[in-house]
Amino acid sequence: MKRGAGTDKTPVVTLINSQTGEARSTILSNGVDSWALGTVIRANVDMATTTLHTDSLTAYIPVGRKMAGHYRVDHKAGVYGTDKTNGTNLCENYFAQLKRGLKGTHIHVDPKHLHRHLGEFDYRFSTCDMSDTERMEDLGTRMSGRLSYELVKA
Repeated sequence: MKRGAGTDKTPVVTLINSQTGEARSTILSNGVDSWALGTVIRANVDMATTTLHTDSLTAYIPVGRKMAGHYRVDHKAGVYGTDKTNGTNLCENYFAQLKRGLKGTHIHVDPKHLHRHLGEFDYRFSTCDMSDTERMEDLGTRMSGRLSYELVKA
């Protein structure tokens, strides 16, 4: 089984705030490189105060240099956490749930709709500590107006 670069999978990057648990996912339509990762990270975090925790992918290094800190773990060497970082466990948990959901519930996801599925999984992951009632109340406060068929099929 091919993994990483050279596969036909759509690349996705997910940022998770370790303090709030909020997840934000973005499709990397032009591939995974330091420019694409840096663009997503800069758009979603305060670079001066955020510490980046990643695996050993070298594409994170340029953006990591501009942040408050950057800690990496090397899974190939069997290092999954250090005294300075818990590693990438939150993101690995997110992707495990995402993959199970896409393979089990949705079976096939058209790449043009992947952003919608990511939004759903981001919301569910970010609100996992809420009860179903609290989640429905939160969802109700986020809605405005009617949802039209034209908007759904776009």
